[in-house]
Amino acid sequence: MKPRFYLLLPLLLLLLKPATSIGQICQEVKLHNDQQRNLLMEYIQESYQKRYFLGDKGVVHLTKSKDLMGRETWYLEAIVDDRYRDNPPTQWASFNGYVVLIYNQDHLPGPLTESQKKELISCLQEVIQDRLYIRPPKQERWFNVEEKPGVPVRHAKTGEPLRIKQFRIRGGNVYNEKQITFYPDGTYTVLIPV
Repeated sequence: MKPRFYLLLPLLLLLLKPATSIGQICQEVKLHNDQQRNLLMEYIQESYQKRYFLGDKGVVHLTKSKDLMGRETWYLEAIVDDRYRDNPPTQWASFNGYVVLIYNQDHLPGPLTESQKKELISCLQEVIQDRLYIRPPKQERWFNVEEKPGVPVRHAKTGEPLRIKQFRIRGGNVYNEKQITFYPDGTYTVLIPV
């Protein structure tokens, strides 16, 4: 019986497959559809007019996906801080001097190693430059509950002053969020979360 090396070929190709390079995960893409380019430009102008972008700070987060009917859907957010570092996108676009970070949910690259994530963030920093504020480290805020000014409410069992962790309730459309669904006939709908 002769050895059958052709049976090992798929396994060999899988083992020799190169790892994802930074060029494959930090790609610049172009928007070729005029309707989508116009919608994106209107969104950027609205973000400046309504002060979702502050001065020269701000980028657009664009999450692309397909809905249950197979229609292309965009979810747009105006971002002024570096929150993209928590989950960096693999694609970006430069659009009339503005930066659009693109998250493509239909073509996810798979988990990134720490070194790939650092290279990706470094690549995106070169693209974004000084367009975003740097987030300060998150700090917890506590305050003493007072019955009257200067008279703290005491814990029933311990007698210690009552301290409560402060939190903020965000309501409304904080990041100028919009969901745009494109239909095959060239029309679209825009939904604004409330």
